[in-house]
Amino acid sequence: MRKGSTYASLAALVLAFVGCAPSDQGLGQESEDQRSGATLPLREVSGLAVKGQRFVAVGDRSSTVVTFRLAGGAPADVRAHAPLPKAGRKGSQYEAVSFDGAGNVVVLSERGELFTLSADLEREEASSQLDWDSASERLGARLDDNSLGEGLVVLEGGHVLVALEKNPSAIVEFGPSGEAATGYAPGSVSTNAVSLPPTLVALAAWKIEDRHAPDVSELTVGPDGALWALSQQAKTLVRFERVLRPDESRASVKEHVALPSQFEGAEGLAFDGSRPVVARDRSATSKSNLYVLDPIATERE
Repeated sequence: MRKGSTYASLAALVLAFVGCAPSDQGLGQESEDQRSGATLPLREVSGLAVKGQRFVAVGDRSSTVVTFRLAGGAPADVRAHAPLPKAGRKGSQYEAVSFDGAGNVVVLSERGELFTLSADLEREEASSQLDWDSASERLGARLDDNSLGEGLVVLEGGHVLVALEKNPSAIVEFGPSGEAATGYAPGSVSTNAVSLPPTLVALAAWKIEDRHAPDVSELTVGPDGALWALSQQAKTLVRFERVLRPDESRASVKEHVALPSQFEGAEGLAFDGSRPVVARDRSATSKSNLYVLDPIATERE
């Protein structure tokens, strides 16, 4: 398929809300059954991740971490955990979550704080801070304090990939000061317990300049091993080139998938096999905030 083309025809990728049969009303409509879909105990789901069959979700208003699994397309064993510092008056600002190779959970706040939590989510193991000034220097741009970290992928060697929401939209690799960037390729995600230094500096950065991703609200690894992102503004899933090289400065969008028009406030993305799982804020007309899409075709370059 050509760059910029629709990655999977969403006329065929009919929205399957959790616990409901696929709608035959078309992608631009939401039936009563769809509005009664699954609800996680978070008002605003801002980050979603999965390892094996275990999903984890965080919200930017609450300090609660929610875990669940999918059984027959519906959430099961939903549990709320409280290992993080209590949310303040302005909310928690927890915007992204990821797993390391050992199953520990890493949570990112928009301010750049990284919290490593035990696999059972009973305690905080360590905390770190991203150096936003170093990211600004790498990108050659002043960062917007209200549009910082919105997606997280944990790599090997104490490195992480962080998605910047906008102004500019970018993927930044952070790691220990003095180390070389590794970039990204399928298979470079963490396979061991992560050990992050107290401060991580920007080692490389790739700007995202594509009309299908005017902002980035989530970053994850897809079933094809490539990086995928969610654009809340464009209501679109995008797939990047499979390899981000440290000597490059752009992350090219290779394919995109348009979400249904009613998908307001979508901020979480993970994959259940080849099925995208999307989380969004609750709305005035629907308390549902977790949705499963039909499988999408993935291509290997």
